[in-house]
Amino acid sequence: ALGEEIGKAMGDEAAAQEVAVLLGPGLNTKRSPLCGRDFEYFSEDPYLAGKMAAGYVRGIQSEGIAACPKHFAVNSQELRRMSDSVLDERTLREIYLTGFEIVVKESAPKTIMSSYNLVNGTYANENAHLLQDILRRDWGFTGAVVTDWGGSNDHALGVKNGSTLEMPAPGGDAVRELLAAVKSGKITEADRTMIGNPTPDFTYGYSVNLQYKNFDLGIDFQGVYGNEIFNTSFLSAYAQYN
Repeated sequence: ALGEEIGKAMGDEAAAQEVAVLLGPGLNTKRSPLCGRDFEYFSEDPYLAGKMAAGYVRGIQSEGIAACPKHFAVNSQELRRMSDSVLDERTLREIYLTGFEIVVKESAPKTIMSSYNLVNGTYANENAHLLQDILRRDWGFTGAVVTDWGGSNDHALGVKNGSTLEMPAPGGDAVRELLAAVKSGKITEADRTMIGNPTPDFTYGYSVNLQYKNFDLGIDFQGVYGNEIFNTSFLSAYAQYN
């Protein structure tokens, strides 16, 4: 398909520039022409958006580059981007999640990016219903959940409910926050959710060893926004607390 060929070209270019993760494609449903990020998205039709995104992801990852579909989920406006998207379960799944379900099941992306907004009162990056019940349990996603840039509001709560990586590089504050959460019981052993591919040693907030083809995502990450250290906070927390 044409989308897959485009994805291959993007993946090839990313590999030539030593970029390990391509932060896209964006596939949110276009609900209003006033949305400031519509230019990143495919369509107002979630089925079409999902099919196109799946082709892109297959193409990108065929070149040894991890794709990162975004923004999960219900990200429909750029003005007041942290606002609350309130909707019932049927609307959520049939309109806003269909595209993401297709891309997860048909192309197995290595990462996925959470959105800035709240969904029914809970930030998407801290939303257990989105990240655990739907994304991992219902759809079988086994990759890493990455925050949008600056989209982490409560790092420990995000880790507890299914987020993997806070971006951009959070520095030592994230380490201290996770350590304090473990010591206080905010994060417990029961929250350790194994992910990765094919035999993971990748646990939320504890240890990282996720390798994909020629890239070791557990040690070094080079994104399209420049060089960043991937998941240093989690590695540091593991070393200090364990």
